[in-house]
Amino acid sequence: MKKLIINADDFGYSSHTVDWTIKCFNAGVLSSATIMVNADAAERAVSFAKANTQWSFGLHLCLTDERPVCQPSDIPSLVTSDGMLLPTRVFMLRSILGLIKQADLKREIISQVTRLHEMGVNMSHLDGHGHMHRMPFVLRTLIQLKDEIGLTHMRPAQDLYFAKPRLPFGSWLNQTVNRKLFANFKSPHHFLMTTGKIGEEDYDWFGRSIQTLPEEMTEIGIHPGIDQPWRKLDTKFLLNKGKEILLKSGISLATYREIR
Repeated sequence: MKKLIINADDFGYSSHTVDWTIKCFNAGVLSSATIMVNADAAERAVSFAKANTQWSFGLHLCLTDERPVCQPSDIPSLVTSDGMLLPTRVFMLRSILGLIKQADLKREIISQVTRLHEMGVNMSHLDGHGHMHRMPFVLRTLIQLKDEIGLTHMRPAQDLYFAKPRLPFGSWLNQTVNRKLFANFKSPHHFLMTTGKIGEEDYDWFGRSIQTLPEEMTEIGIHPGIDQPWRKLDTKFLLNKGKEILLKSGISLATYREIR
């Protein structure tokens, strides 16, 4: 039986993304969101989450590009000279080369989970900003911390694609990651995200994707908003046609709390 979670990433990133995430929830085309606790509009995102517990709200673990929750001096291997988290590609390279200290990584992960709990949200699941939770070093650390931070559910690495990847390495890596992830966490069976991979000609990506969903639980991730072209492609068709497409397909939305 086909089941579907649609999750909004970056909840709390800005007032704009909060506004459009709420529009998507109210339109019936979202069932879940992950909150950036270190972002400018996190308080607004949390207020909405606390008032709408019928949906699932998790942590959008942010290890790159933004400001950390910890004091920069407490996590020196994760930050730049101006105290911001490392750029994504720098973080990935330093992680591969063993230049990220696990103690720093653990400290920042624990701090972000703790902040979400202190803000009053019961974390339903976790995913990573820029998919950093699938980096082998990060995943190993999350597995080590899972009991301490109460982490039971996590987004899998992507295994469904709107268009096949040009290079096979990424899909091979994701399959390898998922074997370890599924052994340690409760997750949807499949994950699809089209962000940054579609153009204007693919405005109807959601309708086309729904037709090919497997007969299991799938998560689709989106980034609500219209202030940037890639966010607009994620959002506009889904808002305008998503509910109609779901009704015609007979697929009702699920949440992370339904994954046992």
